[in-house]
Amino acid sequence: MSGQHLSWRMLLQRAQLRTQLALRGAAWPWLAALALWLLAALAWLALPLAQQQEARLAASLQRSTQALQAAPVAAPPSDDASRLAALHAVLDQGGGRAQSLARLFALAAEEGWDIAEADYRLSPQQDGGLERLQITLPLTGSYPDIRALAEALLRGMPNLSLDDLSFERDNAEAAQLAATLKLSLWSRPGQEAQP
Repeated sequence: MSGQHLSWRMLLQRAQLRTQLALRGAAWPWLAALALWLLAALAWLALPLAQQQEARLAASLQRSTQALQAAPVAAPPSDDASRLAALHAVLDQGGGRAQSLARLFALAAEEGWDIAEADYRLSPQQDGGLERLQITLPLTGSYPDIRALAEALLRGMPNLSLDDLSFERDNAEAAQLAATLKLSLWSRPGQEAQP
């Protein structure tokens, strides 16, 4: 009887071992299905963020397209006196410096920026009798948002020029950039006192 008991015991151990091996071999499809399900859940959660970004970019593209279509294209002046008169007309459109700065901050607000810090430096230019207000804006944001701000400012202000735009990133994966936007606000001397 003990021999028969031993053989039954060995048969049960073999069956248990085969069951464990079969379960281990069958576990990978379940793990793969779980991984795919988790990836699908992450994609579903990220979809609204991607749709919001797409909507912002589409709105920015539409504004840019409308601004380009609405901007009249004039023939360039032929002589120096005409060019200088055209330049003065553009500078006079911008109004005084305070008005132009208010316009700059309003355009930035329309793009979703709250400019809390800026550096200003006024310098008269010897050639052409112009004054240049250099504006340095430190920014933090995504590249598309910073670029959209620069484009909106340049399109909305004919007396503004872009001097420099530099970017710095803490690491390659960072979504936010530290940027410095350097602009020049051009005016005629005596239009307004320094801001």
